[in-house]
Amino acid sequence: MEILFLRHADAEPVGQGDDALRVLTSKGKRQAKVAAKGLAKVAGKCGHVVTSPLSRAQQTAEIAAKAWKADIVEPLGALGIPFDRRAVTGRLKALQADGVPMVCLVGHAPDLGDYAGYLIGGRGSDRIHLSKAGAACVVLDGPPAAGAGRLEWLLTRKQLAALTR
Repeated sequence: MEILFLRHADAEPVGQGDDALRVLTSKGKRQAKVAAKGLAKVAGKCGHVVTSPLSRAQQTAEIAAKAWKADIVEPLGALGIPFDRRAVTGRLKALQADGVPMVCLVGHAPDLGDYAGYLIGGRGSDRIHLSKAGAACVVLDGPPAAGAGRLEWLLTRKQLAALTR
């Protein structure tokens, strides 16, 4: 199974109301579109997108899903704040058992990068740094668990944009 990790794009500043309701800025919407196009070039079509329920992540996921013509966009509370590693792992196991070959997780820093680091065997602060609208790909040859995956690539939003030129 391939797991794409996509951090949400630029959102409204912290402190302007309920954090869960912060939406993408116009710049963030452009970032998400470009990132999704770049991801399509490097990863192909991802048919299953699992997103944090927070507005900025959901918007990023919807933009990406539209670009990929994804079949499913699924909100998962465990990808939100607080992040629940066990629940995310359980959902990935279920998707893997269903034969889903690729899934995109859309969420937040630092948790998304921490989880990617966990899957490739990182410890403690060995996270993968994802820039806003940046992405990574981890390949699992078996069930999701600590050290069960390998990092295939890590791209910033600028690198993803360069793929679309």
